[in-house]
Amino acid sequence: MSMIRRLPLSIAVLVAAPAFAAPVKADPVRQYRIAHEWEIVRELADFVAIPNAGRTAAEMEPNVRALDAMLRRRGFTVTRIQTDGGKPSIIARLDVAGARRTLGFYAHFDGQPVSQPDWRTPPFEPVLRAGAAVDAPVIDLAGKPVALPPEARLYGRSASDDKAPIVAILRAMDALRAGGQAPAANVILFLDGDEESGSPDIAAQLRDHAGALKADLWILCDGPVHSSGAQQVILGARGVASLELTAYGPARGLHSGHYGNWVPNPALALARLLAAMRDEDGVVTIPGFEDGVKLADAEEQRLLDALPAVEDGLRRDLRIGRTLGSPRLMDGVIRPALNIRGISAGAVGDKAANVIPTRAMASIDMRLVPGQVPDHVRAVTERFFRDQGWFVTAREPDAETLLSHVKVLRAEWGPGYPGYRAAASAPGTQAVIRAVTRALGKPPLVTPMLGGSIPMSVIADGLATPAVLLPTVNADNAQHAANENLRLRNLWDGIDMFAAILRDFDGGGR
Repeated sequence: MSMIRRLPLSIAVLVAAPAFAAPVKADPVRQYRIAHEWEIVRELADFVAIPNAGRTAAEMEPNVRALDAMLRRRGFTVTRIQTDGGKPSIIARLDVAGARRTLGFYAHFDGQPVSQPDWRTPPFEPVLRAGAAVDAPVIDLAGKPVALPPEARLYGRSASDDKAPIVAILRAMDALRAGGQAPAANVILFLDGDEESGSPDIAAQLRDHAGALKADLWILCDGPVHSSGAQQVILGARGVASLELTAYGPARGLHSGHYGNWVPNPALALARLLAAMRDEDGVVTIPGFEDGVKLADAEEQRLLDALPAVEDGLRRDLRIGRTLGSPRLMDGVIRPALNIRGISAGAVGDKAANVIPTRAMASIDMRLVPGQVPDHVRAVTERFFRDQGWFVTAREPDAETLLSHVKVLRAEWGPGYPGYRAAASAPGTQAVIRAVTRALGKPPLVTPMLGGSIPMSVIADGLATPAVLLPTVNADNAQHAANENLRLRNLWDGIDMFAAILRDFDGGGR
């Protein structure tokens, strides 16, 4: 059993939750954080130790209970929300006497699957290491507190994506309270329990609870800082559409010598289809896929051109001999993308057999930018499949269907949402930029788009409220992969930034 699992939950929070006192001139945030670093990391480690890669509501329940306790200790009113058959999310609210504005913060507490074989230590047994290397010396979280090096890293699933921002927000509030300061606005937290599955219920949740979620600005807390290590404020995020494909072969596995020149191989057929969906430079070749795409305008292009160059270092770090499309990473992020995230057919290596497989499967994610609509993307993609000679169905085909068509393809679409991009001049965005500048002593980079997907458009459009994205975790955090980690310096910066926003918010988004 992990040492973290033996730690009593009570050590995580050392500050009681009385009413917020009136502000004072001294800024205690950094002093509080330095004095409580050890407890902050333990609280995050306790939270990370709760498995969150479950695909059912019951599997996510321990996370909900932990969050409920963490929030109520800070004085929040907590409401659990859940649609029939879906996974739970949380709305938490804290009203501040005299506040005339309301700030909303979005983060998620579910995590990606942990099936990757390369985890150095179990993903839900958090380990704090003294440096970035996966084999750096371990700092005993259950031992006597020592000075924590800022380059130390906490390893575990969702240490960065996306439990760290939740703890950073709560600890920022603890720091303000400890110094007798109050947030300048009421605070709402919307904590999503199903983001990694595409937030399938979020539109309905926003609609059903729109009154409780009314705010002047929504700040989404997800994603990494810039690859250069510089803090960034991001104006938008790509949307997403996901697709599972199954191509069908013979009813049973067949000897490849006896039948290989006569019975079609579904793996080969599916590979040809996948190869036809994008070209050598990564451009999606599905006709109509980019209909309506809104590329960068002059101001957004200026912001892109001002970003630090990181490509040469990334290419060496990733050991790749070429890149796709434009030499600049962000020129690709501003465009839509199609990724094959997995292929399965038969077996390889010492498990391989000389057999024609009965089926081949592929898993695809599509990253959408403003102007693209998931329903249109689905329609043109399925039309492309049919033009390639496939019979497309959403259900498992029966024998008659398989006998009646040359090529049968099952296409199962997951939930999706459009991309979003706001103007850098928006008042709420400018207020966040000012607060981040005060917290860190220098202005952040302003970036038009996040490469990953987060339901920014669903929140901004569904609540008719401006939104901005504030990432806090290190760029090399290995999110979604084995050995996910969080650099402590980024956690400390996150606390400082959230405290500055909460204390100094001076501009609404309306």
